[in-house]
Amino acid sequence: MAKLPKIPRSRAKDENKEQSLFQQQRKLIGQTVFRYIVFFMGAVALIYALFTLISGSALFVPSSTNGILDSVEQGSSYTWNSQTVRLVNLTGQQQEQDAARGATIDLERNKFQAQVVGVLPQRTLFVSDSKLAIRLSEEQQLEGDSWDLVTDFCSGAESVDASTLQMPSADEIKAADPSVETDQGTVFGQRAWVLSFTATPDIVKRLLWLPFFDQALEGFPSERPWVLSDFERQAIEAGDFKTIDGQVWINRSDQRKIQQIDLRIEINGGSKYRFLAQLVPAADDADALAETSLTQPEC
Repeated sequence: MAKLPKIPRSRAKDENKEQSLFQQQRKLIGQTVFRYIVFFMGAVALIYALFTLISGSALFVPSSTNGILDSVEQGSSYTWNSQTVRLVNLTGQQQEQDAARGATIDLERNKFQAQVVGVLPQRTLFVSDSKLAIRLSEEQQLEGDSWDLVTDFCSGAESVDASTLQMPSADEIKAADPSVETDQGTVFGQRAWVLSFTATPDIVKRLLWLPFFDQALEGFPSERPWVLSDFERQAIEAGDFKTIDGQVWINRSDQRKIQQIDLRIEINGGSKYRFLAQLVPAADDADALAETSLTQPEC
């Protein structure tokens, strides 16, 4: 029986098959490259997100003490309080003299409200609307008397500068030989860095509000000794005191601020002081200062 002759393959079929295989391989390569690109971009995005989260969170620890202080945000409006205990020897006995200071300031508008207790002869309230500064003693408040002008508005004198009531700043702490004690502290329920420092004349004057009283008591010279004696003022300005202990707390949240300062000093040949200054958390009083407007006196 004769063999059937071999039938040659179709050349067109072979070419179509090769073309189909080439397209499949190209498609596979394209899908693989696409997957690698997507994976790479996802990895980059994840690394960036983690870096942003860590660097902006309380877990991030700056590389130096100055790095911590450089990250502090000094607000233009805030409320803070300062308590002072003075230990003084009178007739051979040591006595405590307590005082309290509290201020709400708006640096941009140059407005403030400040109150002192145990600093002047009476509890006294100071208010400024940026043009006019007044004071109201406890007796005036009780009897409904009018306030006293702090600055001579009718002579064109400017109001007391709100910057004189600022809390000690990060830059002032940087100049006070700071060092990190711990990054595991707490302040107002938040994790915080605790830094130690050696007090400078600028920091002590801030805590005693000396720049403020230099302006606010210009028309009331008899009350200056109530704030501080001339001897102790000169000693502080000359740095003639020693730091017993100084600490500052800086919260480790995204918006870092100096939350608390605890300082004890001893003036050579004078008194011992302890200061506790605290930033008031989430205070809304600063916004209210925008509406502060005092009646101008008749000149």
